[in-house]
Amino acid sequence: MNHASPPSSMPTINPKPILDMNYAFAQTAMLMAAVRLHIFTYLASDPLIVVALATLVEAEPDAITRLLIFIFQKFSAWLSDSSFQEVHRLDVAGPSPIIVAQKGENRL
Repeated sequence: MNHASPPSSMPTINPKPILDMNYAFAQTAMLMAAVRLHIFTYLASDPLIVVALATLVEAEPDAITRLLIFIFQKFSAWLSDSSFQEVHRLDVAGPSPIIVAQKGENRL
């Protein structure tokens, strides 16, 4: 197999726009999965550990853990984008961590 370099006259293609589009699709797919599995509904009505939530939605606990991590990361990013500062995750004894942030002079 010949792995020769492309001729110097060939334009260099930046893969970033394609990768960004793929990542945006993945984010949307994960959010839609959470909505279709009623993750937010279950968590709003009752605090649950991952295994219990996974059982309710008939999914593997590892997959639900990854989905919850994604959701908390997105909430953190949304807070930062909304001018909240010092956004961080506070691990507490319970079914999920708490996201704490500061906006202006008032601390949350």
